[in-house]
Amino acid sequence: MVLQLADKHTIPNGWTVIGLGEFRNKKSISFNPQNETERKLELYSVPSHSTHEPEILSNSDIGSNKQYVTTGDVLISKINPRLNRTWVVGNFTAHDKIASTEWVVFKKQNTISSAFLKYLLETVSVRDYLSHNASGVGGSLTRVKPILFDTIEIGLPPAAEQTRIVEKIEELFSELDKGVESLKTAQQQLKVYRQALLKQAFEGKLTEQWRKDNPDKMESAEQLLACVKAERGVRYQQQLDEWKQAVNAWEAAGKEVKKPTKPKQAKELPSLTADELAGVPALPEGWAWIKFGNLTDYVTSGSRGWKEYYSNSGATFIRAQNLKHDSLNLNDIAYVDLPETVEGKRSKVNTDDILITITGANVTKAGIVIEHLEEAYVSQHVALCRLVNTSRANFIHQYLISGTGGRKQLEKAAYGAGKPGLNLDNIYYLSVPVASEAESKIVIEYLQAQLSLLEKLEADLKINLKKSEALRQSILKKAFSGQLVAQDPNDEPASELLKRIRTERETAELAEKEAKAKAKKTAPKRKPKATKPTAA
Repeated sequence: MVLQLADKHTIPNGWTVIGLGEFRNKKSISFNPQNETERKLELYSVPSHSTHEPEILSNSDIGSNKQYVTTGDVLISKINPRLNRTWVVGNFTAHDKIASTEWVVFKKQNTISSAFLKYLLETVSVRDYLSHNASGVGGSLTRVKPILFDTIEIGLPPAAEQTRIVEKIEELFSELDKGVESLKTAQQQLKVYRQALLKQAFEGKLTEQWRKDNPDKMESAEQLLACVKAERGVRYQQQLDEWKQAVNAWEAAGKEVKKPTKPKQAKELPSLTADELAGVPALPEGWAWIKFGNLTDYVTSGSRGWKEYYSNSGATFIRAQNLKHDSLNLNDIAYVDLPETVEGKRSKVNTDDILITITGANVTKAGIVIEHLEEAYVSQHVALCRLVNTSRANFIHQYLISGTGGRKQLEKAAYGAGKPGLNLDNIYYLSVPVASEAESKIVIEYLQAQLSLLEKLEADLKINLKKSEALRQSILKKAFSGQLVAQDPNDEPASELLKRIRTERETAELAEKEAKAKAKKTAPKRKPKATKPTAA
C-alpha cells in the first residue's frame, strides 16, 4: 500500500523521489499541563484551525496533554481526513507553542519548504488516500495513523525551485480566492434577496398593483374569514357522507370488523388577540390573520417504533433529512413494509400536504408534497399538515419558510423554552396570513417565477465554485509534477541537498553520541555505600 505522487523516470531534472516519512516527526516532546509552570501558551488546536489563528491560553486552562511544536512545523489533522485540515505553525506570539496530539507533525527542515509541504498535503490525491485508509465509523470518528504518511512518495524539487513553486501557487491562488469570494458574496446576496422577496409577498406588496387593477375581485377580511369557516363546514359534511357510506359497507359485510369511526368536527381556534396582532405586520385590505389550525383538516405526526418495519422496498418513509432544504427531497429515502393493521397509517401522505420537521437538527424546516406518492408515511420527527382547502397549500408553505414570517414563529416556539423541538399545538396556534384564492394564486405565480430564477442563479454559482476547486487542484497537480514553473539548471539538485543535509545530521548525531560517551567516561565514580558493622 503505497501512494506514489512521483515517478523517478518522469520527474524533472534536479528532482528526487522521497518518502514523506523522511520529514514526519516520529518522536514528539510531550506537554503535560499538570507538570508545567504556569504561563501563557500558543495552542494549535484542531477547532481553532477554522479561524487561522491559534488560541492563547494559560497553562491551567489546558485540560489534556499536548505536544510541543515550533515555528515552521507543518500540521495535518488525523481526524476526518476528508476535511483536509493543514496548518503551518506561525509566530503569533513569543509564547511557547504547543499543538493537539490530533495533529501529525512534520518538523521544519532545510530540505523541504514548509509552505511547499503544506500545499502538497492539500492535494486531492493525498486527501483521498488518507480518507480511503482511515479507520473509524465515519465523520469526526475517522482517523488516520501517522505511519500511513510514510507510505506516500513525493517528488522533491531543488530548494530554489520549491520557493518558485510556492510563489506561483500563492499568486494564482490569490486571484482564484478573489473570484471565490465574489461567488460567495453573490450567494449571500441571493439569500438576502430571497427573504426580502418572501417578506414583501406576505405583506401584500407584490400584488399591490393587482389589487388596484381588480377591485371587483376584492373582498373584506371579514368575508374572507367567513369563507374559510364555510370551507371547513363543507369539508366536515364531506367526511360525514364518506363515513355514512363506510358504515353502510360495513353493515353489508356483516359487521365483522371494527365499525368505522365517526369523524369529529375540529374545534375552531380563537381569533388573534390584540397582543398577537400587535406582534405581526399589518396586512393590506382583503387579507386577514388566522390561526393555522383553522385552515387544517388535521395535523398529525408519524408513529414511533417504525424502524422495525424498515425494508428495501415498500412504502416511502419520509424522515427529517428529507426536508432539510425547505423542500421535500426524496433522493435519500427509507422504505417501510407495514402490516395491514399497524397503528399510525393516519400519517399517510397526500399531494399538497405540508410537512414540518418537529425534532432534530432540521427542526422548523418545511416542505410541500408536490408530486403524487403511491404510498408514503412520515416519521415521528415530522408533522403532517393537511389543509381543508389544498389550493392554499403553496401560499402557506412559502409563508412558513419566510425568515421574518412563519420561520421566525416556528423557531421561537421550538427554542423559546430551551427545547429544540415543536409539538403539534405549536403548529396549530401559528399565526398565518390569508388572502382571497384569486390573489393567493397571483402571489404564488409571481413568487415561483422569481424563485425559479434565483434557483438557477444559485445552481450556476455552485457550479462555478466547484470549478474553482477543480482549478485549485489542477494548479497543485501541475506544481507537484514540475509543470508550474520552469526548471533552472543552476539550482542545486534536490538529491545533493538531501545528501548534504543527511551528512550534516549524521555528523551532528555522531558528535552528540561521542560527547555523551566522553562525559560518561570522565564522570567521577560513585563511592560505594558504607556498610554497618555487624554485631559481635
